[in-house]
Amino acid sequence: MGSTEVGRVAQSLLETKLDQLTDMSMARLREDETGYQSINLADLRQQMQRTLTLTLMRLSGMSVPPSLSSAAYETGQLRAYQNLELSSVLHSFRIDLRILWEAIVQEGKALGLDTSPQFLEGLVEVWEAVEANIADVIEGYRRAADRVSRRLEEIRSAAFERLLLDGERDGSVVAEAARTLDFPIEGSYLCLVGAFPTPNPDILNRSLARLNQRKISSHFSWAAGELVGVILLDTSADETLRHLDDLQRFTCGIFDVHGLKAVPKGLRLARAVIRGSSQPGIRHLRQSWTGAFASVDSELSDSLAADILAPLESLPPTERDACFETLAAYVVSDGTITDISKITYRHRNTIRKRLQQLESVTGLNLARPADVTTMSLAYDAYALREKRRADRGR
Repeated sequence: MGSTEVGRVAQSLLETKLDQLTDMSMARLREDETGYQSINLADLRQQMQRTLTLTLMRLSGMSVPPSLSSAAYETGQLRAYQNLELSSVLHSFRIDLRILWEAIVQEGKALGLDTSPQFLEGLVEVWEAVEANIADVIEGYRRAADRVSRRLEEIRSAAFERLLLDGERDGSVVAEAARTLDFPIEGSYLCLVGAFPTPNPDILNRSLARLNQRKISSHFSWAAGELVGVILLDTSADETLRHLDDLQRFTCGIFDVHGLKAVPKGLRLARAVIRGSSQPGIRHLRQSWTGAFASVDSELSDSLAADILAPLESLPPTERDACFETLAAYVVSDGTITDISKITYRHRNTIRKRLQQLESVTGLNLARPADVTTMSLAYDAYALREKRRADRGR
């Protein structure tokens, strides 16, 4: 690579001052980057000397042996495995650049080359040689970091899966999951299960980015047709859900629990929400008890829907649709005529007449709590049945 003058200087430094340059780079690096304090000195010296040798050989135009040509790439991989930040690793090579630049300029003066135009123009090659090392170290670091990340994710996923299988009866499994997932054993957790026939990493990654930005710990994994996750609650569940807006387009259930041991139960209860829901959105089990109960036994729930609502389905289409519109609003509202009127955009008198018709046709009295519960369960069972029929027709 090197021009004649810069090459001569680089070869001189390689032959006479390599140890001195290595010592200077090590001292400055350990002073600037505290992360390197934990690195074995012999290892650090060997790697720095190899990369400095590689740079000087490139500048001198010498043939680089295969055993040395990958020195920077190897350094990048090693530092990734040692869990150093990439910014710190790159800083070490910037230090090499400053040390070499100063040494080459000083050596050039000693050799009387400091006024040579060719020498001055050739100094840019010092930067190019170090940049070639930096490109190699970045590539090595990123490849190793990807492997480390995948391995850590495999370990985390295995710990999470074991927590779900054995955590409720084995305290050692809970303790191991806490260490691996970096979760407190006695923390408060939001358990989430989403219906995802096909995994959608982009949707999840956006949500994870928001959680990570706010330093909210979480773990998610894809199961058969589901997204399963747990979030450590530092604030209220409602506040945390603001960061999961992208998941609102899918049917998701949540349930909050205290203690890592309770997470398997929390996920089962969250799953009950999606089994009993016919609409997309994130819903807490507290909002979905009737739907969850209606989904427990399809034969029982279908029979309930048929027994209670069959008379409605036999009405003329216009009346039938009007009654089901009112019933749907009744179930999701506070049950008052005013609230149902706002939801359906119908006059209060119209709502009053429809509620009377519902009572007349079904034989239930909406002033009796037991009948209100039966009506709500019957409607949720009906909605789930219709959803299953629609899904089969796709």
